[in-house]
Amino acid sequence: MGYVDAHVDRVWFAVRERGAIHIRSIEEGVRITLRPRGFSLVALAEVLQVLKDMAPARILLVMRSDAGTDIEFFTSVGAFIDRAAPLAAV
Repeated sequence: MGYVDAHVDRVWFAVRERGAIHIRSIEEGVRITLRPRGFSLVALAEVLQVLKDMAPARILLVMRSDAGTDIEFFTSVGAFIDRAAPLAAV
């Protein structure tokens, strides 16, 4: 994969190195992991489509960066998108 530790944490590798946004079902909602400034608005639009189909009651946003991890909680897709859109790469 071009990264020494890719086998250790494939999700983080995809998020950090490839601009992926990881979506995982959790109890009564979804967990979304992304890297601020590491994903495109196109990727976010795809997440919006998935969320529309899933209609989660809760969204746990995990923002991972080299500086650490921040977690935020949302009860609506709109609030999540309002928060995530400014985090996209320019």
